Amino acid sequence: MNSFKFKKDTGVTLIELMVTVAILGLLLGIAYPSYSSYLTKTHRVEAQQALYILAKDIEQYHAQNQSYTGASIGTISHKQTIKNDYYNFKIRELTEQSYQLAAIPKNGRDEKCGTLTLDQLGEEDITGTSKYSDCWLT
Repeated sequence: MNSFKFKKDTGVTLIELMVTVAILGLLLGIAYPSYSSYLTKTHRVEAQQALYILAKDIEQYHAQNQSYTGASIGTISHKQTIKNDYYNFKIRELTEQSYQLAAIPKNGRDEKCGTLTLDQLGEEDITGTSKYSDCWLT
């Protein structure tokens, strides 16, 4: 006697596929904000480093000219080009004896901390709504 055995389909059911997609969506929903926050913090640290480089360069300018007046990003950053796709750098206030450097986030990418500033005394500040300690490395 010949008996035939039928194989059971071993494919994926629609319900199994929907459960898998739901789990992946949940994991992505949890992971993406953390990753995005990590990237923002990384770019913020790069901007802080650039501000310190600019501060060093403007201090060298002051040592040579006995004044901060006349300094610009172009004249002080010739030794190290400041490249950052996420922040614009400006000298906000400039007098003979004082300055304030600013790293302004492009396209509102860092609303939490806002603009980072550094002055001739080494005082750091932010314009955002977050706490200072969350924005500047100490």
